[in-house]
Amino acid sequence: MSSLTFRATFAAVLAVCASFSLAAEDAPVTSSPDSVYVKMDYMKLDDSTPREYFALELGEWRDIQEQRIRNGVTTAWYFYEVMPGDRHDDQTYHYITVSVFDSYDKVFDEAGTEAIFDVYPGVELEELYDRADAARNFVRSDLWKLARVTSAYTENKPMSEYLVMDFYTAPDGDAPSFETDAYEQRIRRGVLNSAAELVLRNPEDEARDYDYAMIEYYDSLLDLIAPAEQEGLQAAEPNAGEAAERNVFKSQIWRLIDAIEESDLNEE
Repeated sequence: MSSLTFRATFAAVLAVCASFSLAAEDAPVTSSPDSVYVKMDYMKLDDSTPREYFALELGEWRDIQEQRIRNGVTTAWYFYEVMPGDRHDDQTYHYITVSVFDSYDKVFDEAGTEAIFDVYPGVELEELYDRADAARNFVRSDLWKLARVTSAYTENKPMSEYLVMDFYTAPDGDAPSFETDAYEQRIRRGVLNSAAELVLRNPEDEARDYDYAMIEYYDSLLDLIAPAEQEGLQAAEPNAGEAAERNVFKSQIWRLIDAIEESDLNEE
């Protein structure tokens, strides 16, 4: 048996096994959250090492992110790295922090800064930010509105070990139709964890080469790259998986490094 045939067979077996486990969960549904905003901060490393940067992001700043959730400013925080591959960008970045808010106003709430003093009373903000600047170079931020989510597990905060993020524009200025049926089919087959569509909400003077983002969440790299799943899906659902019309500016694979969610803190 060739390695390619073995990989395809193994992927198909995993998909069948996953479908049995999914049957015990809720069926996948597509929802449109009323008010969920996602702030992504893009970072790159020039003069520092990943070890030095992780010591900062997963050390003193992680405590601050946790406190922001406790204070009700954010509902979740995620830390990703861009995997090797297509890193096309006007300013290359290597890591991304993602903060989730349940309202637009909270994105700019001063309570986000107050959480710093809750964790480190009397800290000098300038000194804190200088240490951050020494550990990584801040590239920019994007503010997104969560438009739609397809998931069997959560409505507002899909999460998995890996994700594929497509940054795109629409030819006619409107977002392409969300591939609800295709995503639900793939979730039922146990290959896709969830999917989400984001709409850019940056100020008008912060021009980008994209207006939307499509995210597919995967629990393993095997699910992400397995060709057998897509072929099987097309055979069962001829129209499923057809790419909606969109002009993709860039597509990236991100790997999850760390996560903090409100539900995790409530269990403590």
